[in-house]
Amino acid sequence: MSTVLASVFNDSIGNHDNNLYDGNYYYAELSGRLGNLPNGHPLRITYNGRTVTAYKGDVGRGGPRNPSIDLHINLAKALGFPSNGLDYVTIE
Repeated sequence: MSTVLASVFNDSIGNHDNNLYDGNYYYAELSGRLGNLPNGHPLRITYNGRTVTAYKGDVGRGGPRNPSIDLHINLAKALGFPSNGLDYVTIE
């Protein structure tokens, strides 16, 4: 379990070739030390008592060295995460 900084992205930003949201599953982009997880790896993401299962949706090679996560806008909504802010989430 890790607590990491999270931000939100939508379909107009991010890697479109990774099907970041297909209508059925939530996806998240990981960077830093979390980037070594395989694509499609399931993640339990918790924010303010809400937990959602998401799947790693990119290769995670870029971004900051510190662990961080980008939440697709639909995932952020499901968690009650502020769509225009930064905050910390817990991932497993």
